[in-house]
Amino acid sequence: MVRQKHSGLIAVALVLASLFVSGVARAAEKQPLPQSLVQTRDGAPVTLDQSTGPESRVFIYVLPGSAVSTRLIAALSTWQLAAPERVSIVVGGEKAAAAAFAAAEHGLPAGVQWLLDPDRTFWTDLQVTGVPTLFGVRNGLVEWRLAGVLNEPTALKGVVTSWVSAAP
Repeated sequence: MVRQKHSGLIAVALVLASLFVSGVARAAEKQPLPQSLVQTRDGAPVTLDQSTGPESRVFIYVLPGSAVSTRLIAALSTWQLAAPERVSIVVGGEKAAAAAFAAAEHGLPAGVQWLLDPDRTFWTDLQVTGVPTLFGVRNGLVEWRLAGVLNEPTALKGVVTSWVSAAP
């Protein structure tokens, strides 16, 4: 059991190290999560800071029609998430396309939150430059981000699953 836990931590460390070397990960200097106005799948307005608490949460910014976004979401649907309610998928782009992408749910477990960003306020406020981009948030602070294209999105599995299962 201890050996498996250390192996998992080593794998997470190796993934993060490789991401830092390739320039797609960066510490976010614990900036506050902005009050970006986004929408729930049914169109109700919500600010990002309303969807966080003391627990760690991952926001994943994707775009409909993006093959790498779809590949990451497909991989995410196979991961055993201890706390799927701590995962928020933010779908940018034109409202109808974003809503259709979110409505498909892509096999993700119940509890995963889908948010729409048709006005790109999240994109602008958090200076997203490409998709997919993942944000690690705790206590309303963005603690890290990972951005870029990975050939194998399962390389992020340890990072995401351990972050969303971490105690507050």
